[in-house]
Amino acid sequence: MVLAVLGSQLSVAEAARQHGVKESLIHTRKGQFLEAGTVRLAGDYQGDRQTELEREDERLKVLVGEKEPAL
Repeated sequence: MVLAVLGSQLSVAEAARQHGVKESLIHTRKGQFLEAGTVRLAGDYQGDRQTELEREDERLKVLVGEKEPAL
């Protein structure tokens, strides 16, 4: 829906009617889509992914530490 609206294939009203949703939902999703694109292009996405990977690394270190025998 969002891509059709952004590509001017459908108006927000037409997309809402076709998919049985409120226009406000399409406006919200459109805003979220554009914001995500802006963040991605600005490079902030990498920082988020890096943080996620660091958390996963710490979690795995704890799990491995729990499995190793005590010296």
